[in-house]
Amino acid sequence: MTKKRNFEVLNDGAINKAVAFTKKEREELGLRGLLPYLVAPEELQVKRVMNALRRMASD
Repeated sequence: MTKKRNFEVLNDGAINKAVAFTKKEREELGLRGLLPYLVAPEELQVKRVMNALRRMASD
């Protein structure tokens, strides 16, 4: 686990999982109230991004 807390975690692209942080991780990292209530697994986020990319027009 990182020693970073709050916005330090959110500003570090190497450790920021966005809404994939579990409720326990949010508490431990001081993220409570800084993220939406929703917890979505990383796999779901990847699927959403891939679907969005597929819908984009290609040149």
